[in-house]
Amino acid sequence: MQLGQGQYVSTELRQEQTLSAQQIQSLKILTTPLLDLGQLISQEMAENPVLEMEKDSREVSLEVAEYKLFDEAIKLENSSGGSEVYYNSPEGEARRQNFFDSITTTESFTENILNQLRLLDLSEELLQACVAIVGEVDGNGYLKLSDEELETLIGSASLAKEAVKIVQSLEPAGVAAHDLSERLLIQLKRFDKKDKVTAQIIEHHLEDLAANRLPLICKKLRINMTHLEESLEVIRSLQPNIEGSSVNSAEYVQEEISVKEKKGELIAETLNHKLPVLKISKYYKNLMEDPSLSAEDRAFIKSKITDAIEFMKKIHSRQTTIDKIVNIIIRRQRNFFFEGDKALVPLTMTEVAKEIGCHETTVSRAVSGKYMRCRYGVVALRKFFSTSVIPAKSNSDGEDMSGAAVKDKIREIINSEDIFKPFSDNKISKLLEFEGIKVARRTVAKYRESIGISAASKRKKFK
Repeated sequence: MQLGQGQYVSTELRQEQTLSAQQIQSLKILTTPLLDLGQLISQEMAENPVLEMEKDSREVSLEVAEYKLFDEAIKLENSSGGSEVYYNSPEGEARRQNFFDSITTTESFTENILNQLRLLDLSEELLQACVAIVGEVDGNGYLKLSDEELETLIGSASLAKEAVKIVQSLEPAGVAAHDLSERLLIQLKRFDKKDKVTAQIIEHHLEDLAANRLPLICKKLRINMTHLEESLEVIRSLQPNIEGSSVNSAEYVQEEISVKEKKGELIAETLNHKLPVLKISKYYKNLMEDPSLSAEDRAFIKSKITDAIEFMKKIHSRQTTIDKIVNIIIRRQRNFFFEGDKALVPLTMTEVAKEIGCHETTVSRAVSGKYMRCRYGVVALRKFFSTSVIPAKSNSDGEDMSGAAVKDKIREIINSEDIFKPFSDNKISKLLEFEGIKVARRTVAKYRESIGISAASKRKKFK
């Protein structure tokens, strides 16, 4: 049997959904946290010359400003349109520059290290070696290269060794360490807390320490438990994870909503004042009425005005969607704001989506990376969503329980345990069942780990 070679044409019918640029921008605006939304707005202002900020934006509500924009801009939409030419308003440029100047930027982890190096009196050769070392520090602040790889990178073993030592002398303490043990030893020496026993524990017994094998450490080092506890206090004061190294940048969150209680009522305030209030430049509105303006230029300005209107509508839609979701959260999770996690009830995004008339993916995108400030601090909006893990028929209270409520119960039980005889996951499961809450041992372990509590063997204290 022979197989022939040749060119063949075949047809295939299939359905694909593609997102337009406008849809992509809508999704981006919806998912962008408040902290980054200001930068997104400034970027749009830089690309669209007809967009400007209200002069007294702090005194103008977002809703009023947007409707005023729509009323003014719709009149201009009826003008005829065409292709592109760029006009710039000196007044608008000054306002935009003022806005850009008001945006504070955060120095990245790597930039911080490099800036420290520039302050040192180093030779050009040594400085370049140090810069090369910083470039090899990973997202957790570690230098994972071997001595041989460092020599190859720098070109000299002695120069590489000196460069590593200099980088390790910088802040934060422990940067460019090869492993956790070296990081903690650097910090121990830096903070003048070094003693022989503590150094030996860090250098040789971190695995035993992680597994809570304290009696074994005492036996190996020939010390008593009191002496060991003194060393452990020192070790606990050190930082295994150095601040700001993750993803080489400092990360912050900014709440979008503030919820306060007043005379038994919950009042939600959307923090729109943190966003600039946009309008269409008066310069371009006047230009559109100029009879000498060419059809091509008029078309370009109209297209930019249309883009500005759409952009503002998307910002308004984002805020409206978040407001609707928050109002439902406050109503359905009312008891949380007075009693905390234990009062959380099951609430799904599908339920919320049906109530506000959108798809559940819209709700998911709207709450992603968004935060609320209340009496319990800054809380992620996603915290309020969970399915019922304990059906009403299995719960002595006769109500469905959320995962958060079960976690809160587990935390309460562990907080009440004897630190010398901590409860096993199986014991916690039985104690929950005694309260009418049926949770399997594996589920207890899963929830315990999710709230950052170690297993019983690691929680145990020794006399």
